[in-house]
Amino acid sequence: MFKLYKSKKELEINLFFKYVSWWKLITQIWGIGHNFTSVRSIVSNIRENTKAIKKTWGNNMHLTLPQVLIAMELLPFKIIISKPGHLSDWYFMDIPTMLYEMNIPKSLYTIERKTTWFFGIKRKKPIYKLKKQ
Repeated sequence: MFKLYKSKKELEINLFFKYVSWWKLITQIWGIGHNFTSVRSIVSNIRENTKAIKKTWGNNMHLTLPQVLIAMELLPFKIIISKPGHLSDWYFMDIPTMLYEMNIPKSLYTIERKTTWFFGIKRKKPIYKLKKQ
């Protein structure tokens, strides 16, 4: 049986942490870190603080992952500025986009919204689960 979630973002966060490759995300997709030591330090800090990141992100679901990491001081703020006065595009990247960019098959993170029970009775609040493929 699939676990059901009351929040789509909560399910997305759990899926993200299940499939994320921090090294690939930071170096290839976000294009951060021209210095091996600094990237290794960032990845290490993120891995050590995974539970805190999940909790902070879960409590602030309107934020993107880079916004959470910067708020927790796990990423330096100066790296998000691409040009003076402009923020990098990846700063606003949502979870499905990050998973897609990491070449995670879409079937592993496609979410289905359910508004009815098994017999067609309408739910008070929708639930979310992974879509069956």
